[in-house]
Amino acid sequence: MGSSTLFDGINEATLQLLVNQTPERTYKAIIREGCKLVEADHGSVFLKENRRLSRVYSSHPLLRGVQPRKNGWAEQTLRTGKATVLTLSDREEIHPVVLKIGVRSVIFIPLAYRRKSIGVLSFHSLKQQHFTETELNVLKIFGSLASLAIEKSRSFRDMQRAIEIRDLFISMAAHELRTPLATVHGYAQLLTSHSQKDSIERRWADELQLEANRLTKLVNELLQVSQIRAGKLQYVFKECSFQMILEQARQDFVSLFPERSITIQGRLVKDTIVGDETKLKEVFSHLFSNAAFYSPVSTPIMVRIGNLKNSIRVQIHDKGKGIPSEDMQHIFEGFYKGKGDTAQGMGLGLYEAKQILKSHHGKIMVRSAVHKGTKVIVDLPLYIDDGAVFTP
Repeated sequence: MGSSTLFDGINEATLQLLVNQTPERTYKAIIREGCKLVEADHGSVFLKENRRLSRVYSSHPLLRGVQPRKNGWAEQTLRTGKATVLTLSDREEIHPVVLKIGVRSVIFIPLAYRRKSIGVLSFHSLKQQHFTETELNVLKIFGSLASLAIEKSRSFRDMQRAIEIRDLFISMAAHELRTPLATVHGYAQLLTSHSQKDSIERRWADELQLEANRLTKLVNELLQVSQIRAGKLQYVFKECSFQMILEQARQDFVSLFPERSITIQGRLVKDTIVGDETKLKEVFSHLFSNAAFYSPVSTPIMVRIGNLKNSIRVQIHDKGKGIPSEDMQHIFEGFYKGKGDTAQGMGLGLYEAKQILKSHHGKIMVRSAVHKGTKVIVDLPLYIDDGAVFTP
């Protein structure tokens, strides 16, 4: 076959193996690429589990339930760390099931990660094959590549499980918090109604109500993120005025940040869209709030609106501290907050905004530079009478 041909095959296999996928898909890809590399007919993956090798995958159905023999060739390959080729003349050393399916040669390739043996690959051929010592050493490189892919898939699986557990906990916690929060709201309102306007009790009641409102907002965000990730967030689509949605978001902003200045410039020739008014208002409330959190009180927040060909464009510009380049690639991830970020919230606003806009066939882009402020650009498709650009 030649070592240069093997090197070319290994290079081609690299792109197929080093992608994030489940262990099962990784095993399948390793055997598929390995069979092409050594011109084998089928193969198996053995991994070390509880100090013994276990066959975790095979491309041949008769071999899937067959476990390696103690002190067999797979076990020997694990111990020695050397690639080996067995031919028909070694039939007494080969598992009888392997002989039954007409195998004439078996190639064993060790798997090792960080100098630690983790398993073995076996490739079965219906014809006799021969490899030089140099070629077998080159095949160990494929084994190293396969080992890296297996460890990467395990990490990916563990990460997915951790995310699932986290999301389940968040959903359960948010639901459980709703009942005591309702009680806190009720007592805060009761205290407000039974206290004098300028008394310290009234001030305590107002602060209690303010914090209860803030906590309720966080709980609602958690529930909404949970619904988004589960694909269960419900939308009520209808024709509506975008100008009205934006004005409602602006009024909410003014009530939350009475000390801040927000200016809307430009005009819309057409402003009819198809969307969920409540959720779109939440999007722009999040974006306005972010601009307030990350910019000095003395600087205004500028909002410019206008029409593109078949859409509405909104640009929200603040003169805040900006977003560092290393954080830009993460800003749409849920629960991500950059280093030194002391703003309120849990880093969910941009994640929610992107998911809601995506459901409206809209787009969101962020341009930012440290100490030069941030510009958020949102495009939403218009509803056109002679044929909708977007319909739910």
